[in-house]
Amino acid sequence: MSSEGQRIAVVIPAYNASAYIKEALASILSQSRPADEIVVVDDGSTDDTAGIAAGVSSKVRVVRQKNAGQGSARQHGVELTTAEWLLFLDADDLLCEPALEKLSAALVENSQAALAYCTVELWSPGGTIPSRQDTLDRLDGAEVWDELLFRNCLRTPGCALIRRPALVAAGGWDADPRLKGNEDWDLWLRLAESGAFVLVPEPLLKYRTNNSGFSSRRRNMYRSMFALFGKQRSRWRNCASRRQAVEAGEWHNCKYVLREAWAEARSACAKGRMLVAVSLLAEAVQLGARPFLTRVLRTGSRRLPAGTRLEGPAL
Repeated sequence: MSSEGQRIAVVIPAYNASAYIKEALASILSQSRPADEIVVVDDGSTDDTAGIAAGVSSKVRVVRQKNAGQGSARQHGVELTTAEWLLFLDADDLLCEPALEKLSAALVENSQAALAYCTVELWSPGGTIPSRQDTLDRLDGAEVWDELLFRNCLRTPGCALIRRPALVAAGGWDADPRLKGNEDWDLWLRLAESGAFVLVPEPLLKYRTNNSGFSSRRRNMYRSMFALFGKQRSRWRNCASRRQAVEAGEWHNCKYVLREAWAEARSACAKGRMLVAVSLLAEAVQLGARPFLTRVLRTGSRRLPAGTRLEGPAL
């Protein structure tokens, strides 16, 4: 089957991305299966991101908005495009040349899939890191939802080509600032409720990592992660089985956060930074208080799903 009848839009949310935006756009423009729409949503940048993007090609549409976060910028891009399939590329990531061709072919072959996704190659800002697969290997919608509660297996939105009807039915991107940094995880969970995810087992995206330990950025990500689980608890408050699955996933991630904080605190202690160590532990305990108390108060124990790995959230 051919994907020629389906149009593809690539949306890039960008904030102060002048160092990377030109390279990201070049990776889109060099696709073996060209994008039909390319939109850069400048999310209130204070640098020349918009000007650089506008100068790359007449095929690139650049719009500006007040700074409101990636969720808002991505949803703005949805509203500005009409293509049936959408991919949301971060401004510092790169699509490999056959990415759109292979992802669109996977959607054609799997007509019930909400999205097609690929593995990613991890990069540091200054060079490559050996590739690693941060992905699911099961296609059933319910199983994907269960697995996603334990970790955000899709590393970044740029690795997924999404059907617009599925995106719209799921409610689109949530611009709630409490979810900042985990808007994609929130969307994957909602998409997985009703549609399968199909894997293209090739690294078709180059993702720039930022490994910073239990840094301020990472602590903010943890806060948004627990906000995500709060949203899921509210979403399933009248469904006992799903609510308990959410609580199990929250507790799993809580343990990871506590381990990370403990490791950072020990490192701070070794350097004589006692106040930093105490602050890290206090914040971790505060973040994990609710899932910990829920776990303690619940009678009996729940086993993790078969095959679940005790790994942290893909932040």
